[in-house]
Amino acid sequence: DSINAFVGNGGQSVPQPTLPVDPSLEAGDPAAVFEDATDDEDQSVISGSIDADLPLEDPSDLDDIGPITTLADTGIRVGFSKGLSADSVDLSVIEASWTRMQSCLSVVAPAPLVIVSDESILPMSGADDILFHLDGTITASSTRFATGVTVQISLDDLDSSFGRIGFNLRSIMGRYLWTSAGLPERDYRHSCAS
Repeated sequence: DSINAFVGNGGQSVPQPTLPVDPSLEAGDPAAVFEDATDDEDQSVISGSIDADLPLEDPSDLDDIGPITTLADTGIRVGFSKGLSADSVDLSVIEASWTRMQSCLSVVAPAPLVIVSDESILPMSGADDILFHLDGTITASSTRFATGVTVQISLDDLDSSFGRIGFNLRSIMGRYLWTSAGLPERDYRHSCAS
């Protein structure tokens, strides 16, 4: 037997298999590969945005939101889902939460539109930042738009049903502030929301 043969089931020699040669897999000139990578046609792939699925316009489906109140000291705009009004919550909690998070994190950003809801909160886009309650319901979310962010918060968070008043609001606001500044998530100070 030769070294180039295998022994088959019947004890007979089987020639060593050879692989077919595909000319398209042969090594070529590396310069040609790099030329292809800088073609104008490939620029859309190279410069693709990680935020491609974010809405580009401000939210336009705010028909279910009542009149929007602007808080004078911070510029936060507050809207309410059906059945709620500015009398439903203590607006100073929203304003104090925003001021506290900016101060604690040492980050400033445009004031959000805060929508207070006593119904289920539904994300506005696939890229929303979402906070869940232990039972799996959404307690807060934030959606980035071209001109800022819209924060949705459960009324329960503002009336102490979930424990600490405004904890989830401060958490979602803090995450918005931190990520809008492009700071690494591992350095985020969670204690600021407590």
